[in-house]
Amino acid sequence: MRSEEIRLLLEKDPKNPDILVRYGRELFSERQFDRALTCFFKATEKAPRNPRIYSFIGTTMKKLKLHGEAARYFYLAFEGGYNRANTLENLIYCLRISGNVRSAREYLGRYEESDLLTPNLANLIAMDSFNAGDFDKAGLFLRKALAAKSDDLFYKSLEESLRAAAVVNTEKRRVGFHLNQVFHYHIMKPIFDSLKNDFYCLMTADLLTLREFEPDVVFVANSQANPIREVLPNACFIYTRHGLISKNFVFNAARGCDYVMVPGPDQKREFVERGGFSPDKIWVTGYSQMDPLFRNETEDPGFDIDPSKPTLLYAPTFSPGLSSIPLVDSLLRTNPDGLDDMNVIMKLHPLAPEFYPREWRSLKHLTHEKENMFFAEASSQNIVNYLAVADVLLSDLSSVVFQFLALDRPIVTVNHPNRRTCQQYDPDGLEWRWRDMGDEVEDMAELLPAIRHAAANPEEKKEIRGKYRSLLFGDIVDGRTGDRVRSHLMEHFEKVGQEASR
Repeated sequence: MRSEEIRLLLEKDPKNPDILVRYGRELFSERQFDRALTCFFKATEKAPRNPRIYSFIGTTMKKLKLHGEAARYFYLAFEGGYNRANTLENLIYCLRISGNVRSAREYLGRYEESDLLTPNLANLIAMDSFNAGDFDKAGLFLRKALAAKSDDLFYKSLEESLRAAAVVNTEKRRVGFHLNQVFHYHIMKPIFDSLKNDFYCLMTADLLTLREFEPDVVFVANSQANPIREVLPNACFIYTRHGLISKNFVFNAARGCDYVMVPGPDQKREFVERGGFSPDKIWVTGYSQMDPLFRNETEDPGFDIDPSKPTLLYAPTFSPGLSSIPLVDSLLRTNPDGLDDMNVIMKLHPLAPEFYPREWRSLKHLTHEKENMFFAEASSQNIVNYLAVADVLLSDLSSVVFQFLALDRPIVTVNHPNRRTCQQYDPDGLEWRWRDMGDEVEDMAELLPAIRHAAANPEEKKEIRGKYRSLLFGDIVDGRTGDRVRSHLMEHFEKVGQEASR
């Protein structure tokens, strides 16, 4: 039932708790959380003992980041009889994030062997056990989590940490890797692999687990260094980046860190001259996510690709005002046969379902109808696996464009008509300065011809691509980013030791 129809029912019976709940849920789905909360509270006036309504209140408060109050209402819902697995999971989550870790652990302990144990709660128990040094229990509950969600990279990050902890001296210097997006796993993993034998390492998405680990160093790929520093004031922060472009973001994110990793010498110059960074804070290491590609160790994406046809990879950004997703979706819905002469892999950004749910479903549906099209839905796959099999890249402002430079293959980029009004539009960023490395498309009527032209003429922009490839990566194309990071980190700890002994 649509919100307007529910509203009319509510006008006739304004105190009906069932209608109030239905209207509140509709408002919640429209992200009108404050109005939804008002409806739910009104419903409790007539149905004060309905625990389901308290669950809706808790869920809405959680969305509003009122975690302490949300925990209270999830408690009322759960203890009032609405004892479902997701209610327990939400209660424990809100208890933890609002600082009531002791109560959260009591609930975990009470239900760790019950049917209410979700994979996420099993993972929480595993993380708690890891920090307590009980690796056997951590492994037991992590296996329960992975049994339900075997490709979850947040779970796999703890699995990697457990394997490393089993063979390393846990009294060594502690190094944390904080993932605040699932795709950060593939950026951190090569670094983690190079450090795990020399340091006690934890890779996690959970800030509370990271805090209890008390790392000496924290690697981050996004802008979370400053808030994490509030709970880990003595840690050294290292910025890996999660892309190779500016988007009016990269320098501000990096300023929260003590050191910044860059892929080559020209990027160091960029950070010093444009960003105002001290040269000794910039580590020239390579870009870790590229390591499997440079070492020819990428994995087969698993698609049944026709080897007689060229393969187009569509890998756009998610940023509104820059993303080509709405434009490409509109074009392919009106011309679904326009790319029948090639294989097409669609690897949308992991955040695309959140920002473009209709287009995401539309493009996915199209790939189900077309034998030559493939939809890469799993966020667990590394983007470099798709780059390796592509003959042509179609993108917009995604950092993937610059990763694809390493392969010296043709690129087609879509320019969003509203890009100049977008907060992330940085005309001085290399994403715009180096735009001539591919075929730019301003008018979507020109897109399909541009793709075919690029596929038929792969050598056309070889010289300019080579120039930019050299500027971006220099001679650091051996896939050993992690080894360079380890050397820099050893120097950092040596310096810290010298200062401590003075």
